[in-house]
Amino acid sequence: MNELRLLAVYLDAQLASSRVRVIELAPHLAARGVRVTLAPYPHGRSARRALRRDARAADLVLIQKKLASALEAWRWRRLGRPVVFDFDDAVSLRQRPRSGSHGSADRARRFRRALVQASAVIAGNEHLAGLARAALGSHERPLLVAPSAVSFPVPAREHGSGTGVPRVGWIGARGNLGELEALLPALARVQARTPFELVVIADAPLAPDAVERTQLDVRHVPWRLATQEAELARLDVAVMPLRDDPWNRGKCAYKLLQSMAAGLACVASPVGMNATVVQAGHDGALAANAEEWEHELVDLLENPDRRRAYGRAARESVAATYTYPVVADRIAAFLREVATANEPQRT
Repeated sequence: MNELRLLAVYLDAQLASSRVRVIELAPHLAARGVRVTLAPYPHGRSARRALRRDARAADLVLIQKKLASALEAWRWRRLGRPVVFDFDDAVSLRQRPRSGSHGSADRARRFRRALVQASAVIAGNEHLAGLARAALGSHERPLLVAPSAVSFPVPAREHGSGTGVPRVGWIGARGNLGELEALLPALARVQARTPFELVVIADAPLAPDAVERTQLDVRHVPWRLATQEAELARLDVAVMPLRDDPWNRGKCAYKLLQSMAAGLACVASPVGMNATVVQAGHDGALAANAEEWEHELVDLLENPDRRRAYGRAARESVAATYTYPVVADRIAAFLREVATANEPQRT
């Protein structure tokens, strides 16, 4: 097989997972002989007909993160092509707990249905791969662990001599601001000892009452796709706090990787993939509680040379493992293996 034809179906171009794992990945796959046709998940009869037509011209269909109802699983079978299911969150769970639990029988059932219906699976990290294996049980499927790739090279922080007030930054979406708000008391104690400006790059600001309670010096920078990389490069230290819960253990550390690609000294909670991405003491720091957060941040704020060393090592780590070309190499090879193994299904 020379050129591989892939129909890649995503949920919403505005979703980070659709953009990062499908839309922005597509040209890198094309450079490796995988011609990608992009398609939003169909809603309505005419859109479903168009999807079936596009599927007939493809060798494989990749469906990104859509959990399958019984009717949707039947429609996937009607596509007549092997399906690869890709996911980068613990989608079998609720993001927000209900009655103290992230569990959802309905989501777990639909997750398993999507996996069983697929011919192969791509998971964003090892934790998610474990969830997939547990859900599949005896229904084994080829499974690739492929992280969410980041653009590289990107603008990088030029760490100076340490003059001026350092900037500590967080980047993310409004739905995750609660993770940062839980860290605000520790940040306030650090700021009282070692002045810094907290920069929040997000599509919404922190809750005013949370900022008022801690009296933090905070600046909100509206998140924009076109400017996020430049805004990161203006920071000195980046933080990625995560509460240790079943949902966060499945996160793919994308914002942490973006910050490392920008050459920032990063401090992160050792939750989920964060603990894999950061090599503590080499290219960043891990902090499991308030005391560790305070210690690591004070250390970095007072030591510009350490910020510079962490930032340089962080860029090297990202370049070696988490860029689009590196990840696309692995995914393209995996897709070819799946297509070859399922050749009898193609007509």
